[in-house]
Amino acid sequence: MKQHIDLDAALLDFKSAHDVSRDTAVDDLLLLLLDPVACDTRLTMLDELQRGREPTPQNLATQRRWKQIVQIVGTDGPVPALEAGKVTVDELDAITWNAAALREVHDKLLVGIRSQPTL
Repeated sequence: MKQHIDLDAALLDFKSAHDVSRDTAVDDLLLLLLDPVACDTRLTMLDELQRGREPTPQNLATQRRWKQIVQIVGTDGPVPALEAGKVTVDELDAITWNAAALREVHDKLLVGIRSQPTL
């Protein structure tokens, strides 16, 4: 069975899209974070881009902030976190370019959705 890939979401440049249309950018970000096919496509692309590159060293403060951002977005959701000023557009954009952070946020959001009671 062939699966539909939302390429707008999978290839999202969130910061640039946000500069053009906040609503469209947020919709595409939600698709990227919640749609397993779009997220897997993006992760494959990021893995290919990173293949053979040395990881950029991060200082302890940067590592802590990354963990905070992932936790906030994974718990609150990207839109509420952005609207509450807990994360910035730049930080949300950075998640979409970091395979480890994207995987973690994607997993946290899906676990949160699955654990929601149904009516």
